[in-house]
Amino acid sequence: MAAVFLSVAGCTLPSQGRSGNNHDISIASPSPPASPSPSPTAAQAFAAITPTFHAGEVGVDYPSVPLGATGGVQPYHWAISGGALPTGLTIGNDGALSGKPTTAGKFSFSIEITDSSAGKAAITGTITIASALNAALVPACAQQCSVELGCTNACGNFGAVTGGLAPFTTQLVQGQLPAGTSLSGLSLLGTFTGLTGFLQFTVRVNDSLGGTATVSPTFWMYPHISLAGGATCYGNYVTGCSATLGYSGGTPGSVVSVTLVALATNSTSNPPNNNPGMCWSSPPPSPGAGWLSAGGGAVRIAIPPAPEPNADGYGAVWTVEVTSTDVCGPGTRCASNKASVVIGVQCG
Repeated sequence: MAAVFLSVAGCTLPSQGRSGNNHDISIASPSPPASPSPSPTAAQAFAAITPTFHAGEVGVDYPSVPLGATGGVQPYHWAISGGALPTGLTIGNDGALSGKPTTAGKFSFSIEITDSSAGKAAITGTITIASALNAALVPACAQQCSVELGCTNACGNFGAVTGGLAPFTTQLVQGQLPAGTSLSGLSLLGTFTGLTGFLQFTVRVNDSLGGTATVSPTFWMYPHISLAGGATCYGNYVTGCSATLGYSGGTPGSVVSVTLVALATNSTSNPPNNNPGMCWSSPPPSPGAGWLSAGGGAVRIAIPPAPEPNADGYGAVWTVEVTSTDVCGPGTRCASNKASVVIGVQCG
């Protein structure tokens, strides 16, 4: 019997590995099932980090406050769970509290933090929002601050601050200060010198959170109050005597007073006008009630008649001084130069 050969053309059997004979068969083993991914586990307990909430101001950007947590599974999520944040503030996706407040007040709130494995933690806080910084002139300076040259600021503070958050600083941003003065808050320190007339300047107030406000006072400088020369007052026991001293300067509406600042005896050997009929008392008389008065630009000296014909006459030199109500430092008023008044009332 003849041998039969079969040939399969174009067919190549895949190699199945070698086992030592021509009849080896390789069978693929199924892969082992994939193990399920483990659930994320927190490395440490989930807890909130309570930040320090600082004060804010209406209209001023609130410096960002980061909210934080430890442990748990990130990412974290923040949400208000009680109370309310100041209007204008929000919590970003990154956990930063920021914004620009629009309403003043004290705001208390609770924030709940959750992690990706449903862990929860809480933060509580309170934020105080100040009203917007404002600066305004005080009523005495609403039109102008009236001051007397040679004196200090009669208005004290020319402006006042409301709102904002202390400490406050001030700086001159426009114009110039009156000569002899320096800026101290919203007041001028020093003694006003220089020329009469007015000056207007602008001062900016800054607060600790970056709020700003400006105020622009006008200062009007008036001449220093001054007496004009001296006067004489001669008369007798029947008529008494009178005289007038003029004065000028001071601020409009300032109340003026006149006082005796020195007293001397007139010479008995040389009475006024060399009138031998004059006689002089010793010690020299001081002004009685109502003998000296001031107002309307004049100091008035009025010596009443002697009470009886044989009364002693008066002979003295009074040195008087006028003083305005303008302030010239703590407890000190603005005084003029002094002037002398020679007084002589004849004997009977």
